[in-house]
Amino acid sequence: MLSGQVAVVVDGKHYSLGTSGFFPLPENISEQILKRVELKNIMRRTTNIEAISETIGAIGYFSNGFITRADLSFEAVLYAILPWINKDFNYGLKPIKYLWEILNKANINP
Repeated sequence: MLSGQVAVVVDGKHYSLGTSGFFPLPENISEQILKRVELKNIMRRTTNIEAISETIGAIGYFSNGFITRADLSFEAVLYAILPWINKDFNYGLKPIKYLWEILNKANINP
């Protein structure tokens, strides 16, 4: 099982997506996620760091602080804004209605 960050940039009419690199989770953590336990709750119990999801994140813990959650978030947002930075290339921005359809199908309320 892998974990990482996903960012969505919206201008009201169109959207773009970006992702960070993804990293493998240890088997014992993956097993708990398959039982529908949130990663932040697993990491709180595993590390005894109450605010781990708001600070270094799982990646910060597993990498001994070499990479943090903020690093992954930055990477995801950077890739999501590429179509807006360089408009000389046709990235094929999708209308926002497609994003809502995807979220509705996944039963996610933004």
